[in-house]
Amino acid sequence: MDIEKLKSQLIKSSVLKNLIYLEEIDSTNNYAKLNNVETDTIIVTDNQFSGRGRFNRIWYSTNGEDATFTIVKDLPLIIDEIYLVNFYVSLILLKTLLGISAGLENKLFLKWPNDLLINSRKISGILTEVKDLSEPRKTFIIGVGVNLNSNEFNENLGDKATSVFAQSGEKTDREQFIISFVKNFYDYLDHLKRSEFLIKEWKKHSRLIGSKVSFKIFEDSENLAGVVDDIDVDGALILRFDENSIKKFYSGEISINYED
Repeated sequence: MDIEKLKSQLIKSSVLKNLIYLEEIDSTNNYAKLNNVETDTIIVTDNQFSGRGRFNRIWYSTNGEDATFTIVKDLPLIIDEIYLVNFYVSLILLKTLLGISAGLENKLFLKWPNDLLINSRKISGILTEVKDLSEPRKTFIIGVGVNLNSNEFNENLGDKATSVFAQSGEKTDREQFIISFVKNFYDYLDHLKRSEFLIKEWKKHSRLIGSKVSFKIFEDSENLAGVVDDIDVDGALILRFDENSIKKFYSGEISINYED
């Protein structure tokens, strides 16, 4: 990875305060937490071998082919607003990918609460953690993994994963992708102050509403089914089971899959 290119665009231009490069690491989020990394820092690695996602699921990435990094950022959000960060980061990720690859137009969509899909296959993972919920200005540790140039995927994923290259035939400049993402992330932070606008923008890029989905309330529970009625301004997924039965679920409660 061209670290000097990243530094010239992100540090010398004062977008970020610090850039930490690690040739390999188990998890960039873990590194940020264990080393008390300060705000406005990005941690980048060529090889993250034990990445995590929601519900502690493993995130697989290919050494030297994909983008795996963590941004540490202080944000003045109250506890009830923390959910907005997941929606914000996934929307910024979509905007960044569309900006660097014309071949993704009309193929790339958002899945609740923060996944990106191309042709119904997952290309990214986001894990947002908070250091201290009691602090008025909370330190967010935002881990991002994106399948950019990989063309082979872990057998445990079956046909659930893909990459920008596999779907568009285009190789992505990893450094330029990271630079564009970070700049977009900082340029649109005011979206976090406008929850209704943010959720509305997010929904524009999702095919979820009106879709039939299967879901699990717990990881090992049986599959249930419903139709997505809406996504509420508080980030909750509103599922309809019949004309008289509607229920809200939050991101830490269920995981969903589209039904064919």
